[in-house]
Amino acid sequence: MLSWAAILGSLVGLVLRPVGRGEPFAIDDLVYVLEGIVALVNGVVAALVLGRRRHVVGWIFGLVALGFTLALVTGQLALAGVGSPSVHAALAHAPYWVWVPGAYASALVLPWVLRASGRAPALPIAAGVLVATGTTLIRLLHQQPDAPPHPWAVSAATDRLLTGAGRVLLVVTVLLAGAALASLVRRALAGERADRTASAWVAAGLGLLTVAFLGLRLTPVDAVGFTDVLEAALFLFLGSQLMIPVAALTVVLRGRMGGLDVAVSRATVWAVLTALVVVAYSAVVWLWGRLMPSDDRFGGYLSVALLALAVQPVRRWVQREVDRLVYGQAPDPAAVLGTFAADAAVPRTPAESLRALASALAESLRLGHVAIVSDPPAEGLDARVGAPADDLLVLPLLVGERRRGELRIGPRPGTRLDERTRRLAEGLTGLVAITLEVAQVNAALDRARSRLVEVRHEERRLLRRELHDSLGPSLAGVGLGLTAVEQMGDDQRADRSALIGRLRTELVRRTEDMRTLARALLPPALDDGDLAGAVATLVERIGGHGLTIATDLRDVERLAPRTQVAVYLIVSEALLNVRRHAGATRCLVEVRGGAVPTLVRVSDDGAGLDPAARPGVGFASMRERAEELGGVLALAGDGPGTTIEVRIP
Repeated sequence: MLSWAAILGSLVGLVLRPVGRGEPFAIDDLVYVLEGIVALVNGVVAALVLGRRRHVVGWIFGLVALGFTLALVTGQLALAGVGSPSVHAALAHAPYWVWVPGAYASALVLPWVLRASGRAPALPIAAGVLVATGTTLIRLLHQQPDAPPHPWAVSAATDRLLTGAGRVLLVVTVLLAGAALASLVRRALAGERADRTASAWVAAGLGLLTVAFLGLRLTPVDAVGFTDVLEAALFLFLGSQLMIPVAALTVVLRGRMGGLDVAVSRATVWAVLTALVVVAYSAVVWLWGRLMPSDDRFGGYLSVALLALAVQPVRRWVQREVDRLVYGQAPDPAAVLGTFAADAAVPRTPAESLRALASALAESLRLGHVAIVSDPPAEGLDARVGAPADDLLVLPLLVGERRRGELRIGPRPGTRLDERTRRLAEGLTGLVAITLEVAQVNAALDRARSRLVEVRHEERRLLRRELHDSLGPSLAGVGLGLTAVEQMGDDQRADRSALIGRLRTELVRRTEDMRTLARALLPPALDDGDLAGAVATLVERIGGHGLTIATDLRDVERLAPRTQVAVYLIVSEALLNVRRHAGATRCLVEVRGGAVPTLVRVSDDGAGLDPAARPGVGFASMRERAEELGGVLALAGDGPGTTIEVRIP
């Protein structure tokens, strides 16, 4: 209500003109116009902020709007001679002090509380409030020259004391404004990314405000050039009132503008570009008039020509800076990619890389929730930042035609996802998908390495068991038998021959066991690249006893050695499962080495899969061997029989 009252009052003050003229306390008409504009702009900003969020920044803008509205309206009423002498005197003095609380709060308090995150420091804010209050009281109790006698004016002696205190407060004001300006510059250069652009705009606006304030306070009213200083100061003040409100809107209402962001962006671009054109035109005309005073018209023509050449690149620059202010970093994909590149340069594990990418996305796009979900699910690879939001945007992560997972993003609490953020997030899905695929491959590689160590240990345990539990005792028994043969006499030739025969049979049997063990680890045919021969030997060993195994192997000689080994081990494990669990009578082994990807299929006519059964160690072993080469394994067994299919790129 306060904001809308200020807006209405400013419009009334701008439309109505004073009846009286010639009063000694009358203020230049330009001051009234600028007061009305400042009140109108700040009132609109206060209404927008307070209508969407109860933030101290909104109250500061409301105070500024109310103060300048009262200054405008009371000045007009005083010139019109409204009220009794005491009321008329109060109205005549009001324009000198009613604007002070809002203007000082805007210069000394607003720079500290206007931030995207973090707590505002209490000490400079308290100092700003005290200075604003003291300055307001001093101007309230001071008798202004050429104005009617102030009913609240103090004695001359007290007024001199207050004037001295006012000078001290002026110095303190300049120091506090300098500290606020330094803080803004520091945040603009090295602060959080969400604060930098807005801090730069507020710093520029506060700088203009400080220059205007010092120009007015340091130039005597009766000086020769005071009118020029006044006009320049008023325009600087107006420029500050353009930059500071826009920056405040973008920081306080980030994501809460309800569609106003486009309007704010366009209006700001128009206002800034108009101001730059006016300033540039005036500067060129003034400079030409000083250099070539004989022909002012040519200076105007030159200004128009220069502006025509410069307006388009300047407009692009202004648009880029305004977009950075209004939308944050989102409209600049190069900056977002730079953030990702900086994070990618740090060595991390696959899971840490995904978490860093999710954090970079949340920071760069100012999101409240980011989740990178792997598909198929992989333990430890999913990365999540922030709490899930109701308004989630789910984007598929595709590499070629392969689905690697999902990117889920949500806005910060109380905000929404704007269209620019949505478009940029969609454009970044390719990068996120590739990063996720790299993390998945690295994680699979880590698992393969761990599995390789486990397999080596298993093979060593197998060798140790065979050597210790089978071959070792057998050789020890042969050794004892040879000792017994050595101790037999000539009269025991028959027994000795029989014992030697048994020992020979035992040695032959153990020799065959060692060959079987060696073939189980890796068939010799694979050393020569003969996958077909190795599979034929495998089929001969496992087949029979009611199980007929057929093979259809094509172009297998074209496969790389490591692929041949993987195919052999997968087929071996699949056939062992058929023999042990399927109860099948027929089985078909198919390998297509010339296909892209390589196809391996083992199918049988057995009982099929039990829906309640869980995949065992054999299935996990086949899947791991396929994934080691970047392949995938599929298992089907809903009807009669079971089919295992592996595709290796």
